[in-house]
Amino acid sequence: MAETKLVNFRLQPEEYEGLRILAELTERTQADIVRALINKELQKQQSAITAYKANVAELKRQIKK
Repeated sequence: MAETKLVNFRLQPEEYEGLRILAELTERTQADIVRALINKELQKQQSAITAYKANVAELKRQIKK
């Protein structure tokens, strides 16, 4: 399994309640639901993420000169 990182964030009470109910209805964990939502957004924005990484790498090379 890939290395994982701990992420901590707060939800409004109604957000938490909705997530808890959704997890119960879908028989999935809250973490699985959040992870799926994040992965969907990451896939949607993949070209922007790739461009960002390339630009950061290029800036770092320029700074080292």
